[in-house]
Amino acid sequence: MQHGLPAEQTEILQITILAVGSRGDVQPYYALALGLQRAGHQVRNATHSNFEAFVSHQGLDFAPMTGDFNQLLRSEGQKLLEGQRVKLVSDELFQQQLTDAWASCQGADVVIFNPRRRVDITSQRSWESVN
Repeated sequence: MQHGLPAEQTEILQITILAVGSRGDVQPYYALALGLQRAGHQVRNATHSNFEAFVSHQGLDFAPMTGDFNQLLRSEGQKLLEGQRVKLVSDELFQQQLTDAWASCQGADVVIFNPRRRVDITSQRSWESVN
């Protein structure tokens, strides 16, 4: 198995991956980051601080994002399981996460993320999780 850049690839990209949520949301992006890193790219993973050791373990660059989704699930998880609509993050926390995401994307050639929320940019309101 060949590691490193394929012969036809000459450009090394600066890639930022934004991953918010539980470990189940973050782990697939971690696997993608490892593959991109093995292909020779520089990869930064922006996610919640409680995943720093998980992300950094394989030498991936880590950028912290405010919030701990696991803590949120512990506090609101039962309501979610019961099918109740729950506001997952406060407006203040959401704005801080946007600021953290913006900062982590500076200098990136490529940004990869999966929007898990519907956002009304004009009124800066977020709604329930789409999933």
